[in-house]
Amino acid sequence: MIIKPNLLAQFFYYVGSYKLILEDGQLKRDLKTLWFFKRKPKFLNAEKIIVFDTEIGLTGRKLTSGYKAGGADNKTLVIKGLTSKDIETIKEFVQSHGAQIAKTDGDLIKTKFPFFNPKRWFSFRERLFLNDEGIGHIRRGWFKKRQTFLPFSSIKVYVYNGLLSKELMILGDATINLIEKISNSDNDKIKSVLSEKGVIPTQGKKYLPAILSFKRGLLPDVLIATEKGILFKSKQLVGENRTEFIAYNQITEYKKIGWYKLFAPIVIKGRRVDARQGEGGGIHIVLDGVAFYRWCTLFFFNGSLKSKLKNNCR
Repeated sequence: MIIKPNLLAQFFYYVGSYKLILEDGQLKRDLKTLWFFKRKPKFLNAEKIIVFDTEIGLTGRKLTSGYKAGGADNKTLVIKGLTSKDIETIKEFVQSHGAQIAKTDGDLIKTKFPFFNPKRWFSFRERLFLNDEGIGHIRRGWFKKRQTFLPFSSIKVYVYNGLLSKELMILGDATINLIEKISNSDNDKIKSVLSEKGVIPTQGKKYLPAILSFKRGLLPDVLIATEKGILFKSKQLVGENRTEFIAYNQITEYKKIGWYKLFAPIVIKGRRVDARQGEGGGIHIVLDGVAFYRWCTLFFFNGSLKSKLKNNCR
């Protein structure tokens, strides 16, 4: 089966002939420019697809689909100028060849109404699906639809925050980061399922700005050294919270700024690979006001961050 973007997209975006060939369980990109230079074909294995995002644009619908290939690259196709029928055809093809993406079987969890976020009042609620293979996520807007599926085997970190309801983030070969919150009971259900699959919610040694550094404040940043990597959480009184995770083998640099300072910033840099283009990428974490004995082991103080990084970042 061959799917072609409309003529407007072919002319303005591809300046040539673009074909998406669906056969033998693969999506194959065949692109030839007007100068008759044929680009190297690009292949996606349908059963591995975990990202399936759609968007309505000026020249038709845009599809972004792919998966994490490992190493330092990803496998992603971005196609513009499709019809809604083309999108459905591609989705049915990948699902028929084993992809779990966009399937809605399993336990359904919906996010709560975002009373304190007026921008989301007229949006669709986010949905999570738990089945025997993994966790699916659908975020639907008026012009965009974001669909992610994480097999249990790919999940590295499960993070949640909140008292009366929970913010949630799941990191694996792609990222599930809810804009809205879920109930505590739904969070307990997810925790129970992940625990059965060997995924433990974030645990590890916490590092915060020292009180005497005057950097702690009401909502201090926190860095957690887990078994699998470094998790950084920054809460904001105004604006969106920030959560970053990077595995130890993805860290390229770590240092304290000012070796002589009693309270100094700690910087951790690295690069995380994500199946969705534009996510992951360069990670730059800065935790201010860390006490000297929390960075380096000194006398009877233990659990230094530097030794943790040195022993795991190889």
